[in-house]
Amino acid sequence: MNFRNFRKSFVFEFRYQSFVTISLLILLGFFQNCGEVNFQTTDPLLKSDGTKESQTIPTGRLLINNGDEFTNRKQVQLLINSENALEMAISNQSCLEVKSADWLKLASQKDWIIPDAQGLSTVYLLLRGPNKEISSCIEASIVLDQIAPTATIMGPQEFSKSPVAQFKIDPQDEGSGVKEISCQAPGVSVFKACDLNTEFKDLSEGSQVLTLYITDKAGNRSQYLSHSWFVDLSAPQVQITSPTLMGPLTVKTTTIYFEGSDSNGSGIENYFCYLNNQLLPSCSSPQMLSDLTDGSYRFQVKAIDKAGWESETAEYDFVVDTQTSGDFQILGITGGNDTKVDNYLSDRALPQVNWIKSAGAQKYVISLFKAEKLDEAMCGPIEVTNVNSSSLVFPDCLLLEGEAYVARALAYRNGLVKKADDFLFRVDTAGPTIEIVNWTLSEAMKKVKFEFKVTDEVSGLQSVTCYRKYKDMVSQDNCLNKNTIEYQDLAPGDYQFYMSATDRLEHLTQTQPLDFRINCPLPGQRLVEGVCRNTIFTECMEFVELDTSSSPIVVPSLADTGKCFYKKIINATNTHSSGSAGELRAMDVLSRNHDSGSATPSHPYILGESYLSYIFQGPRTISLSSSASADGTMPPLKIDNYFLVETMPENGPKKMLARGTADALPWKDSSKNQTGPILVDSEPVTDFQSYASGGTATVPYMDVSGNFTVGVPTSLRVRQLDCGGSASASDVFIIIR
Repeated sequence: MNFRNFRKSFVFEFRYQSFVTISLLILLGFFQNCGEVNFQTTDPLLKSDGTKESQTIPTGRLLINNGDEFTNRKQVQLLINSENALEMAISNQSCLEVKSADWLKLASQKDWIIPDAQGLSTVYLLLRGPNKEISSCIEASIVLDQIAPTATIMGPQEFSKSPVAQFKIDPQDEGSGVKEISCQAPGVSVFKACDLNTEFKDLSEGSQVLTLYITDKAGNRSQYLSHSWFVDLSAPQVQITSPTLMGPLTVKTTTIYFEGSDSNGSGIENYFCYLNNQLLPSCSSPQMLSDLTDGSYRFQVKAIDKAGWESETAEYDFVVDTQTSGDFQILGITGGNDTKVDNYLSDRALPQVNWIKSAGAQKYVISLFKAEKLDEAMCGPIEVTNVNSSSLVFPDCLLLEGEAYVARALAYRNGLVKKADDFLFRVDTAGPTIEIVNWTLSEAMKKVKFEFKVTDEVSGLQSVTCYRKYKDMVSQDNCLNKNTIEYQDLAPGDYQFYMSATDRLEHLTQTQPLDFRINCPLPGQRLVEGVCRNTIFTECMEFVELDTSSSPIVVPSLADTGKCFYKKIINATNTHSSGSAGELRAMDVLSRNHDSGSATPSHPYILGESYLSYIFQGPRTISLSSSASADGTMPPLKIDNYFLVETMPENGPKKMLARGTADALPWKDSSKNQTGPILVDSEPVTDFQSYASGGTATVPYMDVSGNFTVGVPTSLRVRQLDCGGSASASDVFIIIR
């Protein structure tokens, strides 16, 4: 806020209010005086001769701090100049706030405390004369400012390359306003007044500091503010210290060392490196240069200090020449009777390394190593200075069977090395190993399986052959990269099995023959001169319970086994009210409704159910009866209301039959005059026979043989179904003869 404008506005408003205030005070003074004289009937101003004394209103002037416009202290000094006054009253509020207790004996000076609020404060003064006359309201104002000023300094960067420094000072004071800026120039010990824009010249190299403070019109002084920078008047230096080689480099990589200095300066900020005038992405000592192609190069480096000075450029010229002798390779190993140049040594004589010559080579160095220890040569190194040589025999170098070795050859030209690829070879003087781990014979399935392991840890397998001999016939199978072989559908008779294997060096290994026999598969058969003589069963020799634990259930032929089978597939149900035992309904079946007598068909209750899959390996008679008897007796079944039998061959049509009471058939319509077929999945059961009009039917055993085909998996589903009312059913057995 601009306190001067505020003060002018305030004084104008206050003078206007004073006119009203004075009028009120005169009136109050009148009543006050009246109060003090208790409204006497005699006039206190009357003289003894009957005339009135004249009244003089007190006047005066008030100054705060001798008329200062601003202060930074709440305690001020009031200077009071008055006429015709004996008393005074002072207030920080207004003249209207003066109370009788506020009146003091008149004094020309008075210490006073103004309010805490920052900004314009006004003090009000009333004067009272000897006859209680009260002056008009006298006032004086001053601005309280206890907040120190601040400033922003804008000057040189942290590092400067100029001896001249220019500053722009931006002081701020929201209270009384800035009075003065005091600066301590760089290198000077005293503070002097300075301007908003200040310049210092002829500065020396080194650290510089400008310190200043701001004083406002109320006497507040800011903290010391400073701006530091460094004057750098000299450029840095850089020099290359290594390498000093003048000849060509024989490698594609080199390292260059350089040093930089900036004595008494700002310090080196960065280096810039160039190779053949191309700026490198990074630059520091040591500087690695890699992937150099053959040719001439110039390396340059310069330093830049923190003030921006650049050094003179240091340079290093060099040439790269990495040409070695020509490419070459090791061809192989020979020795003794082994004259084949390859990576196997089949004769443990002294080894000979053979190679293709390297063009331009001045010498060779040949070594032999163990494959697992390539850091120490076991034979050599041997230097070959005859550049026309292309082989070397290692004397006194003993190699072991099965071990792996590495031959290494180096070619030298002008100190540069050309290395051939390491050559791995092995000593192999033995054939493969064959182990028959296990073999299993299944006479019933007419097959045999052999498990084996064939290895050659040195040169590796070239061939593995499995042989099977039967009578005068020998069959061969390629068993390379296999570990099992299985022979199936073997005819009865005597066999031999054996194996052979060769490695890549043509070493051969063969096993001894292993004998095995496939006997005749059926009981009663015997092997006669390699031929099975059969015994065929035509009747049941045994009557045994059928094993139904697997699915499908495989039933062998009668001719092969002489066995007949039985199995209870559904338990009997005692007579009871329909549905009272928690029976479920057959939701896929519709027959007559005995519960309500309605003409509408309903889903019958399921009293019992069997759902099994069978495969018959020969012709059989398959029947359903209420019990099993070895003598072939087939007792009838009993049911209230009917049996539903479904056979479902794999990839064939489903067949259905039903046996039971006539009242199981549903009514065709509500007239109940005509019945229709039982429905299964909306399909009619056309094969229905009744054995009672109602109640419980006695059903003869059911022959379902015609529903099965030899060798075809077929599902048989048998259900005891009840139409309602009461329910009962007998056991159900399947009889297979």
